[in-house]
Amino acid sequence: MIYIKVETKNYIVDALTSEDDYLLEWGYVKFNDSNEEARSYFTKTYGKPIYDEKERPNFFYKDGVVSEISEEEKEELFPDIEPVDRPSEQDLINAD
Repeated sequence: MIYIKVETKNYIVDALTSEDDYLLEWGYVKFNDSNEEARSYFTKTYGKPIYDEKERPNFFYKDGVVSEISEEEKEELFPDIEPVDRPSEQDLINAD
């Protein structure tokens, strides 16, 4: 069986295959009865892996339905974080 983990905003963050229901105790939801490897199932069935190249989820799961997260929705949900200027190791040594 395939189990999925869904975050509060309904996006899928993980998928696992297991014969046991123990994943329910960890907040997973029973998705379907397939014995196929969960992550390859998403790629084969929906044409994309669970995460994109920027490690953002590709799918929503709501009311038993999987839908794709658009690029516009991804930009809103997961904005790029600007890198923080941090002092170099040498700057820290020189500061002492």
